[in-house]
Amino acid sequence: MITTFRRQNTEQFARYLGYRVIAFDYEDGSGRNYQHYDLRQHGPGAGIAYRF
Repeated sequence: MITTFRRQNTEQFARYLGYRVIAFDYEDGSGRNYQHYDLRQHGPGAGIAYRF
């Protein structure tokens, strides 16, 4: 999930702020071959964009 706020200053230049959450849940195998991953990464982000 990504939530962003974008400010278009000119036709070519923009700034943005946002918050991102990436989740990954994986489960496979059994016994000694059992694998289970439950990962989540989240945090703020900021950037600029230039279109030419």
